[in-house]
Amino acid sequence: MPTEFGEILRDAIVLGYMLLLRVGMPLLAIIFVGKWIQRRMAESDLREQRERTGVPYCWDTQTNARTGNAKTAAAAHPELPCWLAVQVAGGGVTQTCYNCPRYAVRTGELRGDQVEVG
Repeated sequence: MPTEFGEILRDAIVLGYMLLLRVGMPLLAIIFVGKWIQRRMAESDLREQRERTGVPYCWDTQTNARTGNAKTAAAAHPELPCWLAVQVAGGGVTQTCYNCPRYAVRTGELRGDQVEVG
């Protein structure tokens, strides 16, 4: 009798473990990937909303060598935010970039500060 109970207990533990591996782990992976995609979509939506609000670029409000370089770099890399295009082109982020609302939104997205996931 005790051996039958031990075997039943062992079988129940093995079945529970198999259920966890076959159902639980994929379910957790799907939830994780879904949350990750949801966060990325929220960041993209926030970026598009910021672009639609009409926050001016620095080269629209100021005229100097740094803003000229930023405009040239942004035109060469339209897929990147202006401040990142300047870095790719070999320049650095300036104080103007740090004060820019476009920079604040993008870096906030990277840190997860200003992104609300519904």
